[in-house]
Formats: sequence, C-alpha cells, structure tokens
Amino acid sequence: MLNSTQIAALHQLVTSGTLTQEQANAVWTALAQETIPPDDPAAAAPAHFARPLRDRLIEASAYVGGAFVGVALFVLIAQSWGQLARGGQLALLLIVAAVAAGVGIGLVRTTSGGRVAVLAPDASPRRRVISTLLVGSSVAISAASTYPFFGTALSSDRRLIIGVVGLVTVVLADRYVTSALSEIGAFGWTVMLVFAISDKFKPKDIYVNTGPMNNVPPATTYDLIFPLLLCAVGLLWALGVSRMLKQQQLATVLGLGLSFIAGIGYLSGSGTRVEGLALMGALAAFGLWRYLRMSLWPWLVFAIATLTYFMFQLVGGSAQPVLGFLVAGLVLLAMSALGVRRRKRSADLT
Repeated sequence: MLNSTQIAALHQLVTSGTLTQEQANAVWTALAQETIPPDDPAAAAPAHFARPLRDRLIEASAYVGGAFVGVALFVLIAQSWGQLARGGQLALLLIVAAVAAGVGIGLVRTTSGGRVAVLAPDASPRRRVISTLLVGSSVAISAASTYPFFGTALSSDRRLIIGVVGLVTVVLADRYVTSALSEIGAFGWTVMLVFAISDKFKPKDIYVNTGPMNNVPPATTYDLIFPLLLCAVGLLWALGVSRMLKQQQLATVLGLGLSFIAGIGYLSGSGTRVEGLALMGALAAFGLWRYLRMSLWPWLVFAIATLTYFMFQLVGGSAQPVLGFLVAGLVLLAMSALGVRRRKRSADLT
C-alpha cells in the first residue's frame, strides 16, 4: 500500500492538473500491486474489486439505509412544512444543514490519515458519502438564505440568492472533498444563476389580441438571445471549466448537453429556421473539430447528435426525409473510409 506521503503527492498531481483522476487511479493501482506477490490473483484486480464481500455489503447497506432515511425525512418535512411558522422553517433548514455538514466533516476527521486518506483513489466510497452530506448541507443552506422570501413565489430575486449561496457553498464542499456529485451541483447552481440573472432582463409578455387562437406573445430580443446565452454557457463549461475539475469528462458531457438542448430550443422556438440551422450546423462542425483535436468521446457524441438533428430539420419538410439521411450517411462513411485509407498509407510510409 502507499504511504501518506505518496498519497499526498498523487493528490497534488491531480489537483494541479498534471494527472487526470483516471490516470491517478491507474498509478495508484500500479504502485499498490508492487507490494503484492506476482502469483496473487488479487494483484490484477482493482482495489474495490479485491475488497471482501462483507465490506461491500456493509457499504451497500449504508447507501440504501441512507437513501431510505433521506427520503423519509424529506417526506416528513414536506408534510409538516406548511404547518410551521417561518421561524420554524428556518430553524429546520439550519438544523439539517448543520447535521449534514457536521457528520460529513466528522467522517473526514475520524478517518485514519484524515482528508488526505479520504481523497485517495481507493477511498472513493467514503468520499462519495461525505460529498453527498456536504452537498445536502449546501442545498439546505441555500434554501435557508432566502428566509425573507419564505411564503412567497420563487421569484428571480429568490433564485438569484439561492444560486449564489448554493454555488459558493458547493464549491467550498468540492474543494474540501471533491466528487462527481459536488461538480454536478456546481453545474446546476450555475445554470440556476444564468436563469435568475437573465430573468432580470426578460420583458413582460405582450399578447396580440387577434382572437383566442392567436393570443401568443411575439418573439422578443430576449427570446432570441437567451438560448444563445445558454449555448455559450454550456460550451464554456465544456471547454474551460471542465479543465479545472476532477471529473473532466462528466463536466464536458454536462456542458455539451446544455448547449445541445439550447440549440434545439433556438431552432424549434426562438430563432428563424435559417438561423437555427446555421447554429446547429456550426455546433456540429465545432464538436467534430474538437474531437479531431482532443479525441474525447463526448465531443464526438455531441457532433453526431447535433448533425442528426440538423439533418432531420433540414430535410424534414421534404417528401422523402429518409433519402436525405441516407445521402448524409453515405457521405460521412465515405469520408471515414478515406481518412482510414490515408492513415494506413501514412503508417506504411513510416
């Protein structure tokens, strides 16, 4: 097994971006195997597969039990929430936040080796439990921060406060004990902030009184810009923010998913057909270009999804849309075959 100095050094390499989490796991496994005899079958298996069945059952019981307790508490709070005064609601949220954060920090402090051991690759089950508690505390604190708005609708001001407090607390939780859940939480709070801030500039709906069937507000500048803003935020998350996070592929998938949904919304509702097709075509080309440079599968999936939707919308109004897909598919296959042939020729020359 690795000592505390090696664990700290490995974590520092991941934090600085020198190694990804997957690379760190591979290094951890390779170094750990050096202390195991070559004829030991457990040497070829990752640490989490080599653990005894009893330990895995205990871990699974903890997850299931924690889920049952969480759901039961949520139902009880939801049933009695309306009967509590505003002070009681605030106290309940603060108690939940304090208990969740206290238990999470206590698990870190009671772990042999402390925070360094919790962040080690083979301590992922304990790290996930701690991160879940800290993220839950973040949600409770963000909800409690809107105490002056209790009993009112979820306005843009209230969502703005929740988003800011939630993002700050979940980033602090991620810096303390990082996990995929905390990074997903940071993404969710960021999206809520974008919605809350953009609502400040959203004009009131202007209805055209030309009959009940035509009582639809006309498209405004906001309707055209907001999907583009969401698309830009998603690309920024996939391109930039993902480089600062441990789960880079997860962050890339989240960002590209947001951009794809925003592009669909722009094409189907906000922008004109030409503008929407241009946006989806540009996203598909950009995703393909990023995949060719980085060879990361999320960009390829993003390019295929946007290109498919682009083709569906492009030929959807024609008499034979299937023919359009067939032609596009044949062109892509021909390009792929040409690329494989050129790569083989280059390999033969070298």
